[in-house]
Amino acid sequence: MAGQEPPAEPIRLAPEGLVVRESTDFFAVDNELVAAALAYISAHSHQHIGPDDVARAIGAETRTLQNHFGKTLNRPIATEIRRVRIERAKRELAQSDRALAVIAHDVGFGTIQRLYEVFRRELGMSPGEYREQRQLKGKA
Repeated sequence: MAGQEPPAEPIRLAPEGLVVRESTDFFAVDNELVAAALAYISAHSHQHIGPDDVARAIGAETRTLQNHFGKTLNRPIATEIRRVRIERAKRELAQSDRALAVIAHDVGFGTIQRLYEVFRRELGMSPGEYREQRQLKGKA
């Protein structure tokens, strides 16, 4: 503040949101196999991948990795892939005006129909409704 006295009252700023870094976009877990799988999913969820691809990429058998996922995270690999895609889609919807079809493709759902199905099932609303809700909150 270049030699000036600090203000008597603190200056409060409204929160703008949280940006998750790619390097921290997965859980810290004690299981090395699951940690490697989470890192792979984080880096490749935008591609057409499934549990077999994840297991192959980290040098594990799919069944073994599924067992480790179940014990460590209490969910299957496919659920984690979908969770990461949903979180990325939610972030895109809240922060951009990009077309839904482009977002669906870029986050790994492939089609707008698939994005719509997953949002309806998991969040109880369409991607467009989610975007509208989040963007209204940002303006409030």
